[in-house]
Amino acid sequence: MQGNHNRDFTILAPRAAAAEITRHLQEGGPMSFIRLGDGEGLVLSLCEESSFDDLHHLSTHFGGPGVSLGNVFRLRDEMIAAATHADIVGVRDDVVGVRHDPELFDLGPGLFEREFKRRFPLRTCDAGLPANACRRLALLNRVLETMHFPASTLFTSAWTHWDLAASGQLYRWIGKQQRIGLITSRANLPALLEDLLQVEVKSYFVPDMYKDSLPKISGAHFPNRYEELRSELSVDYPGMLFLVGAGICGKIYCRWIKDRGGVALDIGAVLDTWTGIGSRPAVFRDRFGNADFTGGVPSDLLLNRKNVQRLLTHSESTLLSQ
Repeated sequence: MQGNHNRDFTILAPRAAAAEITRHLQEGGPMSFIRLGDGEGLVLSLCEESSFDDLHHLSTHFGGPGVSLGNVFRLRDEMIAAATHADIVGVRDDVVGVRHDPELFDLGPGLFEREFKRRFPLRTCDAGLPANACRRLALLNRVLETMHFPASTLFTSAWTHWDLAASGQLYRWIGKQQRIGLITSRANLPALLEDLLQVEVKSYFVPDMYKDSLPKISGAHFPNRYEELRSELSVDYPGMLFLVGAGICGKIYCRWIKDRGGVALDIGAVLDTWTGIGSRPAVFRDRFGNADFTGGVPSDLLLNRKNVQRLLTHSESTLLSQ
């Protein structure tokens, strides 16, 4: 394997990433498409110097007190394996475009935040990003520069899953399957998919971290539900499509699915949006600011009969061209 440096990352356009996923589905897989954001950067960069705030952030994300040092270091190692064994890795364009400067982490909190925002070409909607989020993105930048990816790894934007949703490409892939796998916290999503896309859904539920939605199951996602899924997840046939929306742990689930012969797509909050939950308001403002909204969600992204019919009869969505 060879190392990658931020300035050398080549970012595939969404259409090229979709073509690669289509090839795997047609050939029977297996493959993994994951996305790395600030939370994954925090896990990947865990070391003896990680702070109490880092562990507290992870405890909040995972929904329970069981995030011991031993557990998170084991999670870090599994995350590294998931990232380096993925076929396509979504990365933030605004992070990989900046060369890591070790001195940035020596600055005090206020100065660090100002200097980070000066150096990194963040989206307009991220202008008010708090200091702790800036630090997590800087950690992601640092760890991506030092990770060793195989030469075959392809990279695309961390927001490519929104293009796949807005263009209807996800619907087209689902519609060609007799059965798909789904990892989600959205209790009503399997029935929606089965009704609107005439596909059998094999569901695995995880605890929900979104405060305004009642969970299908409760408790700690990691390590409790995480370890259950390690043994529960099964792929019924080579190249079986899995849609994964499970936060940080979802990246590792994608590797397990690939190892068992499936095609795993980490599409995260797209699954929230399909069910009318607006868990990514900054993304909506940045990418779909001119769209019509229903309950805080771009109307054209909702999973309903009107949108399915519209997107399956047109080559691309008007949202994709905005």
